[in-house]
Amino acid sequence: MAKLMHWRLLLALFLAPGGAWAQSSVADSEPHQVIEQVSRDVLAAMEHTRPLFDQNPQAFYQAIDEAVAPAVDFERMAFLVMDQRYYAISTAEQRARFVEVFRKSLVETYARGLIGVTDTQFEIALPRPADAGQTMVNVEQILSDGDDAVEVVYAMRKGSDGRWLLNNVIIEGINLGRTFRNQFAQLATRYNEDLDQVIANWSPEDVSG
Repeated sequence: MAKLMHWRLLLALFLAPGGAWAQSSVADSEPHQVIEQVSRDVLAAMEHTRPLFDQNPQAFYQAIDEAVAPAVDFERMAFLVMDQRYYAISTAEQRARFVEVFRKSLVETYARGLIGVTDTQFEIALPRPADAGQTMVNVEQILSDGDDAVEVVYAMRKGSDGRWLLNNVIIEGINLGRTFRNQFAQLATRYNEDLDQVIANWSPEDVSG
């Protein structure tokens, strides 16, 4: 299957929440329900925001950011990308700055991927009995676009506030969190562990790999 098709299917579901996706609905939902609701909102969200891209891409990115924020734990994702080694030597200001840079690059890269997504359907695996009472679960999903199908696993984590948030995605066995972490480490090596330089040079191209 074409790499681009993999990414587009993933992006459609990863950034799916529409404007009506209220934070309270995330708080009241179980992890499989969160992914299912996100999936059902994707086509409506894309149809609503896609026309903004040509005229004002920043407005499009902002709309996607506002839509996805309630369902994604950007802070934890950024922490996992930095890894304990670099997190430990970073300052609080650097950590906060990287969260913002990572969030912006992630949203912009994925938002661009939404532009070409059409006719996506999904099937979510039933919750496993072993998941009951757990605070970290994987939600498995099959995405299809025409004759092709992609297996996606969403890593969901329950916070102290009771909300289930997405903190990693595995698509066709490719762990995106691990991929991003490797990219951070490569930049750290390139810039002799100058984290200010790593953060300044993190870009959407780094995220999209």
